[in-house]
Amino acid sequence: MKKLLYVEDEKELQTIFASGLNGLDVEISSAADASSAIKIIEEQDFDIIVLDLHYVGEGSAKDILKFIESTSKKMCVEIFIVTGFIDLKMSLSKEFDYILNPQNIFLKPDGFFELILRLKTLLKS
Repeated sequence: MKKLLYVEDEKELQTIFASGLNGLDVEISSAADASSAIKIIEEQDFDIIVLDLHYVGEGSAKDILKFIESTSKKMCVEIFIVTGFIDLKMSLSKEFDYILNPQNIFLKPDGFFELILRLKTLLKS
């Protein structure tokens, strides 16, 4: 079973995301902000991490990426980002090119469902 962490501050999107992956062999954990996510990542290993870019709570996806980059976990996890900020897509892929594949950055709102389809394919393989 694969382990996935989804970091999103909107509960409704957390529910939609989980139901979109329902029935697949995946254990989904969630966090609502960067500090909660970092605590969870420190305690557990994940195969996949999906990040919203900005949170109402503490920190941003950049804080989580910096933390992952500073650990040995960077080689063991596939990271995806969902954002509504098109201008940040390129800067993120450049800043975190060592751990973030530019094809794993999806733009809201349509990209949210593209991400779910991509994860379904990944989790079925």
